[in-house]
Amino acid sequence: MNEKEFILMTSSKDYVGEYIRFYRERADLTQKKLAKLIKKTANSICDYETNKRVPSEETFIKIYEAINKIY
Repeated sequence: MNEKEFILMTSSKDYVGEYIRFYRERADLTQKKLAKLIKKTANSICDYETNKRVPSEETFIKIYEAINKIY
């Protein structure tokens, strides 16, 4: 998956959290580890995954890059 596909897949507010969690777990990352990689808090990752907040496009790219480096 490339960056553009990742952003497109996760751009639906209804499913963004599910995709982030799926790819984070697939890369064997905890919320805390992912948060550290993208310089956010674990609470932010939790909020994204539970659809309480939608990350900005810049944050999407950081999440994608962090997961892609691991996976």
